[in-house]
Formats: sequence, structure tokens, C-alpha cells
Amino acid sequence: MKKSVILFSLVFMSMFFSCKDDSKIEEEVVVQNKPVFKIALDLVIKKDDSLQVFYCENGETEINGANTVWSSVKGNNNSQQVIFNLPEDVFPTKLRIDLSKNKDQDEIEIKGFTINYDKKSFSVKDTMFYQYFIPNEQIDWDRKKAIAKFKSKEGEFFDPQFGSRELMEAELQKLYKK
Repeated sequence: MKKSVILFSLVFMSMFFSCKDDSKIEEEVVVQNKPVFKIALDLVIKKDDSLQVFYCENGETEINGANTVWSSVKGNNNSQQVIFNLPEDVFPTKLRIDLSKNKDQDEIEIKGFTINYDKKSFSVKDTMFYQYFIPNEQIDWDRKKAIAKFKSKEGEFFDPQFGSRELMEAELQKLYKK
């Protein structure tokens, strides 16, 4: 009899706690259904690296270090997608892509990018990337092959990046405006 009571108690407690966990899962699913901006870069990046996307909102013009999303990448000779999910309720008006933090990185080929928000998306293939993003002085951009080669001076902070052009900013607004 004592064993039955203990067994019943254990079964009842496991049901109680599993129900509690299910409600937590349902709550997370509801939160995840809220649309977010998703930026996917299709790259050939041969060495491990960390990439970063900065964003401005509400017509801001200066990049703020707090408005950023990171993505780690394992080096690969094949094309791979590097995904950045912006936080909820962020409506970017300007983007900056920091393409590498690895000073020893080989050239990076940009096969394209896609930006999704809710049920809308915008995609650009390889050589058209330059129409939407401009490289800084640490990137030698081959427009015909869509390849970024890195250059930096001795003692200079390594920060190769692409800033969005007005055309990109117009496309961002189209994604979240009804």
C-alpha cells in the first residue's frame, strides 16, 4: 500500500510538472510568432570568423554600438548562409555589415543576401550587392566577381564593413510598411 501511494505521488507530480513545462513551451511559441527582421548572407567564407550587423532605427544616421547582432561562422570552402535575427519590434532604416573580425581571413565571396520580415522578402544576388552596400577603405571589392579582399595598415584597427546605400534603406522601408 505504501509503495502504491508513493508511486501515485510520483506519477501525479510528473504530470503536474510536465503540464507546467508544456505551458512554458506554448508561451515561447507565441513569442516566436511575432515577426522579426531576418538577414541571411550567402557567403563563401573559408576560415572561422564572427560577423556583425549594426542597424539604425527611426531615421537615425549614426551607428550605435548597442544596436547590433552577431553571428559566428565556421570556415568552409562551400557557400553557407549566415543568419542574423534582429530583435523584436526593430524596424531598421539603415544597416552596416561588419564582414570579418579575423585578420587572417581569406577573401570572402558574397553569393547574395535576403532580408525577410513577416511575409515579405527582398533578395539580391552576388554582383548586385554593390548597388545596396558600399565598402569602407579596408575592403578591396571586386564588383565582377562579388569578392571582398581585406586590407589594413599595420597598427590599424581591423574593421572591414559595408554600409547600406539609400537604395537599401528604401527596400527596408518597403518590407515593414503596409
